[in-house]
Amino acid sequence: MASSEWAHLIDLAIARREIHLEQLQLFVSGAIRHPNLVNKESLLSHIARLRRDGVLLIECIVQWRKKLVESDREGMSLIAAAEGSTSSAAAAAFAPFIWRGQDYLFKMLHDLDFLGELGTAHKILDLPQESLQYNPLFAPTTLSNALRMPPLPNVASHLIDT
Repeated sequence: MASSEWAHLIDLAIARREIHLEQLQLFVSGAIRHPNLVNKESLLSHIARLRRDGVLLIECIVQWRKKLVESDREGMSLIAAAEGSTSSAAAAAFAPFIWRGQDYLFKMLHDLDFLGELGTAHKILDLPQESLQYNPLFAPTTLSNALRMPPLPNVASHLIDT
């Protein structure tokens, strides 16, 4: 598939995720108004959909970036070989997917923070409030906690070489 086809799939994945995000926001606003009527299983269902949407979206962006690197290598192979440069391929490997004027992956970082800020969801789920902030995939380790962990080996060269 070409990078433009992957970009189209990303647009579709974003549209799906945004619908599910809006549904979760409506659910949570209803939970605030009527906390006694909140169903934990329904909240978990919304969260599971957003997690699946997020993972699918990230996978599509990774494939889109790989296609950008491939097309960049094909188009720039003679120039890069002459100059010994890989900076263009490196830039393509980390290219942002811009949606409505912003990098969508950065948007994802914070668009679920409202769950931790409202205080309702963490009580329903019986989780620490901070576990729901800066955690777009509802992972056991939040990105805030991951930043405090020892650094991982450099994977950038692996992304560029694949």
